[in-house]
Amino acid sequence: MYHYCNPLILFCAFIRSLFLGRANAKIEFITRLCNYGLYHNILLRYYTYVCTMAEDLFACFGEESSEDESFEEKSCHAEKQKLLTEKYKQQLKLQQTIIKPPRSIYPERKLLLKDAVLPQTLTGWSNIPPLYLGPMSITRSKNVGGKRGWTATEDLKPGTLLLIEEPIYRWPEEQIGSELGLISILGIFQQDSSVCQKIVSSMEKLHPTKEMVDILCRDGACGQEVERVMGCDEKEQIVDMMEMMLGKLSNDLLLASVLKLSNDNKITAGGGSVNQQNLDEIDVLRMLLVLRYNGFSSGLYLYFSIFNHDDNSNCIKYMPEKCERDEKKNSELRCTKYVKKGEALTIHYLDPREVSHSTRRWHLWDQHRFDIGDNINVLLKKMELVGGFFPQSSVNRLTLPEDTKTKQIEATLTELEHMHRTARTLASPVKRKEDTISTVELLERLQVLEMEAFGLIDKSIMKLENDFHILLIRCYRLHLDYVELLLQIGVSQLKKKLQIDAMCRFLLSSKKLLDLQVFYVGKYHPDVARSFKDMAMGTRSLLTCSPQRLFALKLDKMENFHQCSIKENEYQKEYMRISNFYPNDVEDRLSKGNDPN
Repeated sequence: MYHYCNPLILFCAFIRSLFLGRANAKIEFITRLCNYGLYHNILLRYYTYVCTMAEDLFACFGEESSEDESFEEKSCHAEKQKLLTEKYKQQLKLQQTIIKPPRSIYPERKLLLKDAVLPQTLTGWSNIPPLYLGPMSITRSKNVGGKRGWTATEDLKPGTLLLIEEPIYRWPEEQIGSELGLISILGIFQQDSSVCQKIVSSMEKLHPTKEMVDILCRDGACGQEVERVMGCDEKEQIVDMMEMMLGKLSNDLLLASVLKLSNDNKITAGGGSVNQQNLDEIDVLRMLLVLRYNGFSSGLYLYFSIFNHDDNSNCIKYMPEKCERDEKKNSELRCTKYVKKGEALTIHYLDPREVSHSTRRWHLWDQHRFDIGDNINVLLKKMELVGGFFPQSSVNRLTLPEDTKTKQIEATLTELEHMHRTARTLASPVKRKEDTISTVELLERLQVLEMEAFGLIDKSIMKLENDFHILLIRCYRLHLDYVELLLQIGVSQLKKKLQIDAMCRFLLSSKKLLDLQVFYVGKYHPDVARSFKDMAMGTRSLLTCSPQRLFALKLDKMENFHQCSIKENEYQKEYMRISNFYPNDVEDRLSKGNDPN
Protein backbone atom coordinates (compact mmCIF):
# COMPACT_ATOMS: atom_id res chain seq x y z
CA MET A 1 0.00 0.00 0.00
CA TYR A 2 1.32 3.42 -0.98
CA HIS A 3 1.22 4.96 2.47
CA TYR A 4 3.71 2.45 3.83
CA CYS A 5 6.22 3.68 1.22
CA ASN A 6 6.06 7.28 2.34
CA PRO A 7 9.46 8.02 3.95
CA LEU A 8 7.91 10.38 6.48
CA ILE A 9 5.37 7.77 7.59
CA LEU A 10 8.11 5.14 7.82
CA PHE A 11 10.24 7.45 9.91
CA CYS A 12 7.32 8.29 12.25
CA ALA A 13 6.50 4.61 12.62
CA PHE A 14 10.14 3.88 13.44
CA ILE A 15 10.29 6.62 16.09
CA ARG A 16 6.98 5.43 17.50
CA SER A 17 8.20 1.88 17.80
CA LEU A 18 11.30 3.07 19.64
CA PHE A 19 9.36 5.38 21.88
CA LEU A 20 6.67 2.84 22.74
CA GLY A 21 9.07 -0.03 23.18
CA ARG A 22 9.68 0.66 26.87
CA ALA A 23 8.22 -1.55 29.56
CA ASN A 24 5.51 0.92 30.43
CA ALA A 25 4.62 1.76 26.83
CA LYS A 26 1.43 -0.25 26.79
CA ILE A 27 -0.17 1.99 29.34
CA GLU A 28 1.10 5.26 27.92
CA PHE A 29 -2.26 6.07 26.39
CA ILE A 30 -3.95 6.19 29.79
CA THR A 31 -1.35 8.43 31.38
CA ARG A 32 -3.34 11.61 31.90
CA LEU A 33 -1.94 14.97 32.95
CA CYS A 34 -3.48 16.26 36.17
CA ASN A 35 -3.22 19.78 34.86
CA TYR A 36 -3.43 21.02 31.32
CA GLY A 37 -1.26 24.06 31.83
CA LEU A 38 1.72 24.80 29.65
CA TYR A 39 3.82 27.89 29.85
CA HIS A 40 3.00 29.45 26.53
CA ASN A 41 4.11 32.40 24.41
CA ILE A 42 0.66 33.94 24.94
CA LEU A 43 1.46 34.53 28.61
CA LEU A 44 4.79 36.12 27.67
CA ARG A 45 3.14 38.40 25.14
CA TYR A 46 0.47 39.38 27.66
CA TYR A 47 3.07 40.18 30.32
CA THR A 48 5.09 42.24 27.81
CA TYR A 49 1.94 44.16 26.91
CA VAL A 50 1.21 44.97 30.58
CA CYS A 51 4.78 46.19 31.09
CA THR A 52 4.51 48.36 27.96
CA MET A 53 1.29 49.87 29.24
CA ALA A 54 2.96 50.59 32.58
CA GLU A 55 5.74 52.52 30.82
CA ASP A 56 3.33 54.49 28.61
CA LEU A 57 0.88 55.79 31.19
CA PHE A 58 -1.31 57.52 28.58
CA ALA A 59 -1.82 54.33 26.56
CA CYS A 60 -4.69 53.25 28.82
CA PHE A 61 -6.66 56.49 28.30
CA GLY A 62 -7.17 56.47 24.53
CA GLU A 63 -8.47 59.81 23.37
CA GLU A 64 -8.15 62.84 25.65
CA SER A 65 -11.18 63.98 27.62
CA SER A 66 -13.19 67.13 26.92
CA GLU A 67 -11.35 68.90 29.73
CA ASP A 68 -8.22 68.97 27.55
CA GLU A 69 -9.73 70.59 24.47
CA SER A 70 -7.22 73.46 24.67
CA PHE A 71 -4.51 70.87 24.56
CA GLU A 72 -5.74 69.72 21.15
CA GLU A 73 -6.03 73.16 19.63
CA LYS A 74 -3.62 73.86 16.85
CA SER A 75 -2.70 77.22 18.35
CA CYS A 76 -1.22 75.51 21.41
CA HIS A 77 2.53 75.90 21.55
CA ALA A 78 4.77 72.81 21.61
CA GLU A 79 6.38 73.91 24.87
CA LYS A 80 3.02 74.23 26.60
CA GLN A 81 2.06 70.76 25.36
CA LYS A 82 5.27 69.27 26.75
CA LEU A 83 4.77 70.88 30.17
CA LEU A 84 1.17 69.72 30.36
CA THR A 85 2.16 66.16 29.48
CA GLU A 86 4.84 66.08 32.15
CA LYS A 87 2.34 67.44 34.68
CA TYR A 88 -0.15 64.64 33.95
CA LYS A 89 2.59 62.02 34.13
CA GLN A 90 3.66 63.26 37.55
CA GLN A 91 0.05 63.21 38.79
CA LEU A 92 -0.49 59.67 37.56
CA LYS A 93 2.75 58.46 39.12
CA LEU A 94 1.71 60.06 42.40
CA GLN A 95 -1.68 58.32 42.28
CA GLN A 96 -0.07 54.96 41.61
CA THR A 97 2.33 55.51 44.52
CA ILE A 98 -0.58 56.21 46.84
CA ILE A 99 -2.67 53.13 45.97
CA LYS A 100 0.20 50.67 45.63
CA PRO A 101 0.24 48.49 48.79
CA PRO A 102 3.37 46.94 50.35
CA ARG A 103 4.51 43.82 48.54
CA SER A 104 5.11 41.99 51.80
CA ILE A 105 1.40 42.21 52.64
CA TYR A 106 -0.39 41.70 49.31
CA PRO A 107 2.10 40.65 46.60
CA GLU A 108 -0.78 40.17 44.16
CA ARG A 109 -2.39 43.58 44.75
CA LYS A 110 -1.32 45.02 41.41
CA LEU A 111 -3.46 42.46 39.61
CA LEU A 112 -6.31 43.00 42.04
CA LEU A 113 -6.46 46.74 41.46
CA LYS A 114 -5.94 46.55 37.72
CA ASP A 115 -8.44 43.87 36.79
CA ALA A 116 -11.25 43.87 39.33
CA VAL A 117 -14.03 46.03 40.65
CA LEU A 118 -14.86 45.02 44.20
CA PRO A 119 -17.32 47.30 46.04
CA GLN A 120 -16.58 46.60 49.71
CA THR A 121 -20.16 47.49 50.61
CA LEU A 122 -21.20 44.27 48.90
CA THR A 123 -18.70 42.04 50.74
CA GLY A 124 -17.38 43.56 53.97
CA TRP A 125 -14.08 41.65 53.69
CA SER A 126 -11.66 44.50 53.03
CA ASN A 127 -9.25 42.96 55.55
CA ILE A 128 -9.28 39.57 53.76
CA PRO A 129 -8.58 40.14 50.06
CA PRO A 130 -8.29 37.16 47.69
CA LEU A 131 -4.88 36.20 46.37
CA TYR A 132 -5.95 37.24 42.89
CA LEU A 133 -9.07 38.77 41.42
CA GLY A 134 -9.57 38.95 37.67
CA PRO A 135 -11.71 41.18 35.42
CA MET A 136 -15.05 40.78 37.17
CA SER A 137 -17.22 42.72 39.61
CA ILE A 138 -20.00 42.03 42.09
CA THR A 139 -23.45 43.21 41.08
CA ARG A 140 -26.77 43.14 42.87
CA SER A 141 -29.76 41.29 41.42
CA LYS A 142 -33.08 40.18 42.85
CA ASN A 143 -33.09 37.16 40.55
CA VAL A 144 -30.08 35.31 41.99
CA GLY A 145 -29.21 33.67 45.27
CA GLY A 146 -28.00 36.04 47.98
CA LYS A 147 -29.18 38.93 45.75
CA ARG A 148 -25.68 39.33 44.29
CA GLY A 149 -23.31 37.65 41.87
CA TRP A 150 -20.18 38.04 39.74
CA THR A 151 -20.27 39.58 36.26
CA ALA A 152 -17.53 40.08 33.66
CA THR A 153 -16.14 43.61 33.34
CA GLU A 154 -14.71 42.89 29.89
CA ASP A 155 -14.95 40.28 27.15
CA LEU A 156 -13.30 37.07 28.39
CA LYS A 157 -11.85 34.10 26.57
CA PRO A 158 -11.74 30.48 27.79
CA GLY A 159 -9.05 29.88 30.38
CA THR A 160 -9.10 33.45 31.75
CA LEU A 161 -8.00 33.35 35.38
CA LEU A 162 -10.68 35.01 37.49
CA LEU A 163 -9.99 34.12 41.11
CA ILE A 164 -7.37 32.59 43.38
CA GLU A 165 -8.39 32.19 46.99
CA GLU A 166 -7.47 30.23 50.10
CA PRO A 167 -10.27 28.68 52.17
CA ILE A 168 -11.03 30.64 55.29
CA TYR A 169 -12.00 27.36 56.94
CA ARG A 170 -11.41 23.72 56.06
CA TRP A 171 -13.56 20.86 57.26
CA PRO A 172 -12.39 18.96 60.35
CA GLU A 173 -11.52 15.31 59.89
CA GLU A 174 -14.61 14.29 61.86
CA GLN A 175 -16.89 16.01 59.35
CA ILE A 176 -15.45 14.61 56.13
CA GLY A 177 -17.72 11.94 54.66
CA SER A 178 -20.58 12.69 57.06
CA GLU A 179 -23.70 14.83 56.91
CA LEU A 180 -22.98 18.45 57.75
CA GLY A 181 -23.49 19.07 61.45
CA LEU A 182 -22.45 21.07 64.49
CA ILE A 183 -19.11 19.24 64.58
CA SER A 184 -17.97 21.66 61.86
CA ILE A 185 -19.05 24.67 63.94
CA LEU A 186 -17.24 23.20 66.94
CA GLY A 187 -14.10 22.97 64.80
CA ILE A 188 -14.24 26.73 64.20
CA PHE A 189 -14.44 27.54 67.92
CA GLN A 190 -11.66 25.10 68.83
CA GLN A 191 -9.15 27.22 66.92
CA ASP A 192 -7.12 30.10 68.32
CA SER A 193 -9.47 32.85 69.51
CA SER A 194 -8.16 35.44 67.04
CA VAL A 195 -8.57 33.03 64.12
CA CYS A 196 -12.02 32.04 65.38
CA GLN A 197 -13.14 35.65 65.67
CA LYS A 198 -11.91 36.36 62.14
CA ILE A 199 -13.92 33.45 60.73
CA VAL A 200 -17.05 34.34 62.73
CA SER A 201 -16.93 37.98 61.64
CA SER A 202 -16.34 37.07 57.99
CA MET A 203 -19.25 34.61 57.96
CA GLU A 204 -21.63 37.39 59.04
CA LYS A 205 -21.55 38.73 55.45
CA LEU A 206 -22.22 35.38 53.79
CA HIS A 207 -25.73 34.30 52.80
CA PRO A 208 -27.80 34.25 54.92
CA THR A 209 -26.23 37.34 56.48
CA LYS A 210 -26.44 38.04 60.20
CA GLU A 211 -28.35 41.23 59.44
CA MET A 212 -30.99 39.32 57.45
CA VAL A 213 -31.38 36.57 60.06
CA ASP A 214 -31.67 39.08 62.88
CA ILE A 215 -34.45 40.89 61.02
CA LEU A 216 -36.37 37.75 60.13
CA CYS A 217 -35.77 35.53 63.16
CA ARG A 218 -35.48 37.93 66.10
CA ASP A 219 -38.21 40.46 65.39
CA GLY A 220 -41.01 37.90 65.41
CA ALA A 221 -42.44 38.73 62.00
CA CYS A 222 -45.16 36.29 60.94
CA GLY A 223 -44.67 34.06 57.92
CA GLN A 224 -47.10 35.95 55.67
CA GLU A 225 -45.48 39.29 56.45
CA VAL A 226 -42.01 37.90 55.79
CA GLU A 227 -43.12 36.47 52.46
CA ARG A 228 -44.78 39.77 51.50
CA VAL A 229 -41.82 41.97 52.46
CA MET A 230 -38.81 39.77 51.82
CA GLY A 231 -40.07 37.34 49.22
CA CYS A 232 -40.67 33.61 49.08
CA ASP A 233 -36.96 32.75 48.79
CA GLU A 234 -36.09 34.39 52.12
CA LYS A 235 -38.91 32.56 53.85
CA GLU A 236 -37.85 29.18 52.49
CA GLN A 237 -34.08 29.67 52.70
CA ILE A 238 -33.91 31.47 56.05
CA VAL A 239 -37.06 31.48 58.19
CA ASP A 240 -38.18 27.90 57.54
CA MET A 241 -34.64 26.51 57.79
CA MET A 242 -33.86 28.36 61.04
CA GLU A 243 -37.12 27.13 62.57
CA MET A 244 -36.31 23.58 61.49
CA MET A 245 -32.78 23.70 62.97
CA LEU A 246 -33.97 25.31 66.22
CA GLY A 247 -36.46 22.50 66.68
CA LYS A 248 -33.91 19.83 65.82
CA LEU A 249 -30.69 21.08 67.44
CA SER A 250 -31.68 23.41 70.30
CA ASN A 251 -31.03 20.64 72.87
CA ASP A 252 -27.92 19.22 71.16
CA LEU A 253 -24.93 18.89 73.50
CA LEU A 254 -22.59 20.12 70.75
CA LEU A 255 -24.53 23.38 70.59
CA ALA A 256 -23.99 23.86 74.32
CA SER A 257 -20.26 23.12 73.86
CA VAL A 258 -19.97 25.70 71.08
CA LEU A 259 -21.70 28.39 73.15
CA LYS A 260 -19.45 27.65 76.13
CA LEU A 261 -16.30 27.91 73.99
CA SER A 262 -17.61 31.13 72.51
CA ASN A 263 -18.16 32.71 75.92
CA ASP A 264 -14.87 31.40 77.36
CA ASN A 265 -12.87 32.81 74.44
CA LYS A 266 -14.92 36.04 74.31
CA ILE A 267 -15.98 35.54 70.67
CA THR A 268 -18.53 38.19 69.78
CA ALA A 269 -21.06 38.85 67.04
CA GLY A 270 -21.50 42.17 65.32
CA GLY A 271 -18.53 42.37 62.96
CA GLY A 272 -16.60 45.02 64.88
CA SER A 273 -19.60 47.36 65.28
CA VAL A 274 -20.50 49.13 68.51
CA ASN A 275 -23.30 46.61 68.97
CA GLN A 276 -21.03 43.64 69.61
CA GLN A 277 -22.57 40.96 71.78
CA ASN A 278 -22.04 37.39 72.84
CA LEU A 279 -23.15 34.70 70.41
CA ASP A 280 -26.41 32.86 71.08
CA GLU A 281 -27.97 29.77 69.54
CA ILE A 282 -29.47 31.76 66.65
CA ASP A 283 -25.99 33.03 65.72
CA VAL A 284 -24.50 29.53 65.86
CA LEU A 285 -27.29 27.93 63.84
CA ARG A 286 -27.03 30.72 61.26
CA MET A 287 -23.34 29.83 60.90
CA LEU A 288 -24.34 26.21 60.26
CA LEU A 289 -26.74 27.41 57.58
CA VAL A 290 -23.94 29.50 56.04
CA LEU A 291 -21.75 26.38 55.79
CA ARG A 292 -24.63 24.48 54.21
CA TYR A 293 -25.32 27.09 51.53
CA ASN A 294 -21.75 28.22 50.81
CA GLY A 295 -19.39 25.36 51.61
CA PHE A 296 -17.37 23.51 48.99
CA SER A 297 -15.87 20.06 49.34
CA SER A 298 -12.49 21.66 50.07
CA GLY A 299 -13.81 24.12 52.66
CA LEU A 300 -15.45 27.53 53.05
CA TYR A 301 -14.39 30.38 50.77
CA LEU A 302 -15.54 34.00 50.89
CA TYR A 303 -15.29 35.16 47.28
CA PHE A 304 -16.07 31.78 45.70
CA SER A 305 -19.31 31.76 47.68
CA ILE A 306 -20.63 34.71 45.65
CA PHE A 307 -20.70 32.66 42.43
CA ASN A 308 -24.19 31.49 41.53
CA HIS A 309 -25.23 28.16 40.06
CA ASP A 310 -26.10 27.49 36.43
CA ASP A 311 -26.71 24.12 34.79
CA ASN A 312 -24.94 25.52 31.75
CA SER A 313 -22.17 27.30 33.67
CA ASN A 314 -19.31 29.21 32.04
CA CYS A 315 -16.65 28.82 34.77
CA ILE A 316 -14.91 25.99 36.57
CA LYS A 317 -13.48 25.88 40.10
CA TYR A 318 -10.41 23.69 40.46
CA MET A 319 -9.86 21.53 43.50
CA PRO A 320 -6.84 22.54 45.63
CA GLU A 321 -3.83 20.25 45.40
CA LYS A 322 -3.64 17.58 48.07
CA CYS A 323 -1.59 18.77 51.01
CA GLU A 324 -0.89 18.25 54.67
CA ARG A 325 -3.69 19.32 56.99
CA ASP A 326 -1.63 22.15 58.46
CA GLU A 327 -0.80 23.65 55.06
CA LYS A 328 -2.83 26.30 53.26
CA LYS A 329 -3.61 25.61 49.64
CA ASN A 330 -5.47 27.86 47.26
CA SER A 331 -8.10 27.10 44.68
CA GLU A 332 -8.46 28.80 41.30
CA LEU A 333 -11.36 29.57 39.00
CA ARG A 334 -11.26 30.07 35.22
CA CYS A 335 -13.66 30.67 32.34
CA THR A 336 -14.50 27.68 30.16
CA LYS A 337 -16.29 29.63 27.43
CA TYR A 338 -16.17 32.98 25.67
CA VAL A 339 -18.01 35.45 27.92
CA LYS A 340 -19.30 38.90 26.94
CA LYS A 341 -18.80 41.99 29.09
CA GLY A 342 -21.64 42.29 31.61
CA GLU A 343 -22.55 38.60 31.39
CA ALA A 344 -23.06 36.67 34.63
CA LEU A 345 -20.21 34.36 35.69
CA THR A 346 -21.50 31.05 37.07
CA ILE A 347 -20.35 27.65 38.28
CA HIS A 348 -22.06 24.27 38.69
CA TYR A 349 -22.73 23.46 42.34
CA LEU A 350 -22.95 19.67 42.05
CA ASP A 351 -20.12 17.14 41.94
CA PRO A 352 -20.49 15.09 39.89
CA ARG A 353 -22.45 17.50 37.72
CA GLU A 354 -23.69 14.74 35.40
CA VAL A 355 -26.92 13.74 37.15
CA SER A 356 -30.49 13.58 35.91
CA HIS A 357 -32.64 16.70 36.11
CA SER A 358 -34.80 15.10 38.79
CA THR A 359 -31.78 14.39 41.01
CA ARG A 360 -30.24 17.78 40.30
CA ARG A 361 -33.45 19.60 41.21
CA TRP A 362 -33.81 17.70 44.48
CA HIS A 363 -30.15 18.13 45.52
CA LEU A 364 -30.12 21.86 44.87
CA TRP A 365 -33.28 22.24 46.90
CA ASP A 366 -32.09 19.99 49.73
CA GLN A 367 -28.64 21.59 49.97
CA HIS A 368 -29.26 25.22 48.96
CA ARG A 369 -33.04 25.66 49.19
CA PHE A 370 -33.62 26.98 45.71
CA ASP A 371 -35.82 25.31 43.13
CA ILE A 372 -34.73 25.18 39.49
CA GLY A 373 -38.18 23.87 38.53
CA ASP A 374 -38.69 22.10 35.23
CA ASN A 375 -36.92 24.87 33.35
CA ILE A 376 -33.91 23.62 31.45
CA ASN A 377 -31.63 24.93 28.75
CA VAL A 378 -33.27 24.16 25.41
CA LEU A 379 -30.01 22.94 23.87
CA LEU A 380 -29.40 20.52 26.74
CA LYS A 381 -32.97 19.21 27.01
CA LYS A 382 -32.31 16.29 24.67
CA MET A 383 -29.70 15.04 27.16
CA GLU A 384 -32.50 14.54 29.72
CA LEU A 385 -35.09 12.70 27.64
CA VAL A 386 -36.04 9.18 28.65
CA GLY A 387 -37.94 7.28 26.00
CA GLY A 388 -38.48 10.56 24.15
CA PHE A 389 -40.12 12.31 27.14
CA PHE A 390 -38.90 14.74 29.77
CA PRO A 391 -39.22 12.92 33.14
CA GLN A 392 -41.22 14.26 36.05
CA SER A 393 -39.26 16.03 38.81
CA SER A 394 -40.00 17.61 42.19
CA VAL A 395 -38.27 19.07 45.26
CA ASN A 396 -40.19 16.46 47.26
CA ARG A 397 -38.90 13.00 46.46
CA LEU A 398 -41.85 11.38 48.19
CA THR A 399 -44.09 12.52 45.34
CA LEU A 400 -41.99 10.67 42.74
CA PRO A 401 -41.71 6.95 41.97
CA GLU A 402 -38.94 5.35 44.04
CA ASP A 403 -37.46 3.25 41.26
CA THR A 404 -37.25 5.31 38.09
CA LYS A 405 -34.86 4.38 35.30
CA THR A 406 -32.53 7.29 36.02
CA LYS A 407 -32.47 6.47 39.74
CA GLN A 408 -31.52 2.88 38.98
CA ILE A 409 -28.62 3.94 36.78
CA GLU A 410 -27.45 6.60 39.25
CA ALA A 411 -27.51 4.06 42.08
CA THR A 412 -25.39 1.62 40.05
CA LEU A 413 -22.99 4.40 39.07
CA THR A 414 -22.58 5.50 42.68
CA GLU A 415 -21.84 1.93 43.76
CA LEU A 416 -19.28 1.32 40.98
CA GLU A 417 -17.63 4.69 41.62
CA HIS A 418 -17.25 3.77 45.27
CA MET A 419 -15.70 0.43 44.30
CA HIS A 420 -13.29 2.22 42.00
CA ARG A 421 -12.15 4.54 44.80
CA THR A 422 -11.63 1.51 47.03
CA ALA A 423 -9.63 -0.32 44.35
CA ARG A 424 -7.53 2.78 43.69
CA THR A 425 -6.74 3.00 47.41
CA LEU A 426 -5.73 -0.67 47.49
CA ALA A 427 -3.48 -0.06 44.48
CA SER A 428 -1.67 2.86 46.14
CA PRO A 429 2.03 2.38 47.01
CA VAL A 430 1.27 2.50 50.73
CA LYS A 431 -1.31 -0.27 50.56
CA ARG A 432 0.88 -2.32 48.22
CA LYS A 433 3.62 -2.31 50.86
CA GLU A 434 1.13 -3.44 53.50
CA ASP A 435 0.12 -6.40 51.31
CA THR A 436 -3.54 -5.69 52.03
CA ILE A 437 -4.47 -7.66 48.92
CA SER A 438 -2.36 -9.61 46.42
CA THR A 439 -1.76 -8.13 42.98
CA VAL A 440 -3.32 -11.16 41.30
CA GLU A 441 -6.49 -10.87 43.39
CA LEU A 442 -6.71 -7.14 42.77
CA LEU A 443 -6.29 -7.63 39.02
CA GLU A 444 -9.02 -10.27 38.94
CA ARG A 445 -11.35 -7.93 40.80
CA LEU A 446 -10.56 -5.03 38.46
CA GLN A 447 -11.15 -7.13 35.34
CA VAL A 448 -14.63 -7.99 36.57
CA LEU A 449 -15.42 -4.40 37.54
CA GLU A 450 -14.09 -3.00 34.26
CA MET A 451 -16.37 -5.30 32.28
CA GLU A 452 -19.26 -4.41 34.60
CA ALA A 453 -18.67 -0.70 33.93
CA PHE A 454 -18.44 -1.34 30.19
CA GLY A 455 -21.67 -3.35 30.25
CA LEU A 456 -23.44 -0.59 32.18
CA ILE A 457 -23.10 1.66 29.12
CA ASP A 458 -25.22 -0.53 26.84
CA LYS A 459 -27.70 -1.30 29.61
CA SER A 460 -28.17 2.39 30.31
CA ILE A 461 -28.71 3.22 26.64
CA MET A 462 -31.37 0.52 26.40
CA LYS A 463 -33.15 1.67 29.57
CA LEU A 464 -33.07 5.35 28.73
CA GLU A 465 -33.77 4.84 25.01
CA ASN A 466 -31.39 7.74 24.50
CA ASP A 467 -27.75 7.33 23.48
CA PHE A 468 -27.13 11.02 24.22
CA HIS A 469 -28.32 11.10 27.85
CA ILE A 470 -26.31 13.10 30.38
CA LEU A 471 -25.78 10.05 32.61
CA LEU A 472 -23.80 8.36 29.84
CA ILE A 473 -21.00 10.88 30.40
CA ARG A 474 -20.48 9.41 33.86
CA CYS A 475 -20.79 5.88 32.49
CA TYR A 476 -18.06 6.42 29.90
CA ARG A 477 -15.81 8.29 32.34
CA LEU A 478 -16.14 5.53 34.94
CA HIS A 479 -15.25 2.87 32.39
CA LEU A 480 -12.13 4.79 31.32
CA ASP A 481 -11.05 5.12 34.93
CA TYR A 482 -11.34 1.38 35.42
CA VAL A 483 -9.29 0.63 32.29
CA GLU A 484 -6.63 3.07 33.40
CA LEU A 485 -6.31 1.44 36.81
CA LEU A 486 -6.39 -2.06 35.34
CA LEU A 487 -3.55 -1.41 32.90
CA GLN A 488 -1.58 0.56 35.44
CA ILE A 489 -1.47 -2.41 37.80
CA GLY A 490 -1.39 -5.18 35.19
CA VAL A 491 1.23 -3.80 32.82
CA SER A 492 3.62 -6.65 33.59
CA GLN A 493 1.12 -9.38 34.52
CA LEU A 494 -1.82 -9.13 32.12
CA LYS A 495 -1.49 -11.06 28.89
CA LYS A 496 -0.94 -8.93 25.80
CA LYS A 497 -4.31 -9.95 24.33
CA LEU A 498 -6.16 -8.83 27.46
CA GLN A 499 -4.34 -5.50 27.39
CA ILE A 500 -5.19 -4.93 23.71
CA ASP A 501 -8.83 -5.85 24.36
CA ALA A 502 -8.94 -3.29 27.16
CA MET A 503 -7.30 -0.69 24.90
CA CYS A 504 -9.96 -1.22 22.25
CA ARG A 505 -12.77 -0.77 24.76
CA PHE A 506 -10.99 2.29 26.09
CA LEU A 507 -10.82 3.91 22.66
CA LEU A 508 -14.51 3.22 21.96
CA SER A 509 -15.56 4.80 25.26
CA SER A 510 -13.22 7.75 24.72
CA LYS A 511 -14.78 8.54 21.33
CA LYS A 512 -18.36 8.39 22.64
CA LEU A 513 -17.44 10.45 25.69
CA LEU A 514 -15.76 13.11 23.56
CA ASP A 515 -18.88 13.65 21.44
CA LEU A 516 -21.07 14.03 24.54
CA GLN A 517 -18.66 16.36 26.34
CA VAL A 518 -18.25 18.75 23.42
CA PHE A 519 -22.03 19.15 23.28
CA TYR A 520 -22.49 19.41 27.06
CA VAL A 521 -19.64 21.66 28.28
CA GLY A 522 -18.37 23.16 25.02
CA LYS A 523 -15.23 22.66 22.95
CA TYR A 524 -12.95 24.70 25.23
CA HIS A 525 -13.51 22.82 28.50
CA PRO A 526 -10.54 21.08 30.22
CA ASP A 527 -12.53 17.82 30.32
CA VAL A 528 -12.67 17.90 26.51
CA ALA A 529 -8.91 18.39 26.36
CA ARG A 530 -8.47 15.31 28.52
CA SER A 531 -10.63 13.23 26.20
CA PHE A 532 -8.69 14.41 23.14
CA LYS A 533 -5.52 13.34 24.95
CA ASP A 534 -7.02 9.91 25.63
CA MET A 535 -7.98 9.53 21.99
CA ALA A 536 -4.51 10.51 20.78
CA MET A 537 -2.65 8.17 23.12
CA GLY A 538 -5.13 5.32 22.66
CA THR A 539 -4.82 5.53 18.89
CA ARG A 540 -1.02 5.69 19.10
CA SER A 541 -0.79 2.65 21.38
CA LEU A 542 -3.09 0.47 19.29
CA LEU A 543 -1.38 1.62 16.10
CA THR A 544 1.85 0.27 17.52
CA CYS A 545 0.67 -2.84 19.36
CA SER A 546 -2.15 -4.08 17.12
CA PRO A 547 -3.05 -1.89 14.11
CA GLN A 548 -5.42 -4.50 12.67
CA ARG A 549 -7.52 -4.44 15.86
CA LEU A 550 -7.61 -0.65 15.59
CA PHE A 551 -8.83 -0.79 11.98
CA ALA A 552 -11.47 -3.36 12.98
CA LEU A 553 -13.08 -0.85 15.37
CA LYS A 554 -14.27 1.01 12.23
CA LEU A 555 -14.01 4.44 13.78
CA ASP A 556 -14.71 7.38 11.48
CA LYS A 557 -11.86 7.94 9.00
CA MET A 558 -9.64 5.41 10.77
CA GLU A 559 -9.66 2.49 8.37
CA ASN A 560 -5.93 2.21 7.67
CA PHE A 561 -2.55 3.18 9.03
CA HIS A 562 -2.36 6.46 7.16
CA GLN A 563 -5.80 7.65 8.28
CA CYS A 564 -5.15 6.60 11.88
CA SER A 565 -1.86 8.50 11.93
CA ILE A 566 -3.62 11.61 10.67
CA LYS A 567 -6.35 11.25 13.31
CA GLU A 568 -3.81 10.72 16.05
CA ASN A 569 -2.11 13.95 15.05
CA GLU A 570 -5.45 15.82 14.94
CA TYR A 571 -6.40 14.62 18.42
CA GLN A 572 -3.03 15.66 19.79
CA LYS A 573 -3.31 19.11 18.21
CA GLU A 574 -6.79 19.60 19.66
CA TYR A 575 -5.51 18.61 23.08
CA MET A 576 -2.70 21.17 22.81
CA ARG A 577 -5.06 23.84 21.46
CA ILE A 578 -7.40 23.59 24.45
CA SER A 579 -4.59 23.13 26.97
CA ASN A 580 -2.97 26.37 25.84
CA PHE A 581 -6.07 28.21 27.10
CA TYR A 582 -5.28 26.97 30.62
CA PRO A 583 -1.65 27.80 31.45
CA ASN A 584 -0.30 26.48 34.73
CA ASP A 585 0.64 29.99 35.79
CA VAL A 586 -0.93 30.43 39.24
CA GLU A 587 2.29 30.18 41.24
CA ASP A 588 4.08 32.28 38.65
CA ARG A 589 1.50 35.06 38.87
CA LEU A 590 1.47 35.07 42.65
CA SER A 591 5.28 35.01 42.92
CA LYS A 592 5.70 37.96 40.55
CA GLY A 593 3.30 40.10 42.56
CA ASN A 594 4.11 43.77 42.07
CA ASP A 595 7.53 43.10 40.62
CA PRO A 596 7.46 44.65 37.13
CA ASN A 597 10.36 42.47 36.09
